[in-house]
Amino acid sequence: MQALYALRQAEFSNQQMALDGINDLFQPDLNSMLPQDKRQLEGYRKLASLLFEEAIKTNQSAKDDDAPNKVLKAANDGFVFYQIRTKKRSAAPRPDVTEAGKWHLRRLFAGHAATR
Repeated sequence: MQALYALRQAEFSNQQMALDGINDLFQPDLNSMLPQDKRQLEGYRKLASLLFEEAIKTNQSAKDDDAPNKVLKAANDGFVFYQIRTKKRSAAPRPDVTEAGKWHLRRLFAGHAATR
């Protein structure tokens, strides 16, 4: 049960890291001397975050005909980051978890065979 909880926490952490990356992309450039539209940047950030969360729910890259290319790119880059990080965690079974599972099954079946 603890392994499942840890896996879910890792997935949530990966999602938060991707959202942080999206947020960083749409921060005002403090080194620029040109005026920046902070409302537009905030709108892009919110839109990219929504598209990213939708991509996670549907397990497909974000698609929106009305969204600007940089918003779609940010959402899809975050989704790719999330997928890569999540696959790394769940693809390779940890030896301690699988060994513990085998041990538990042996104990369970040994107890079951003894009652016959």
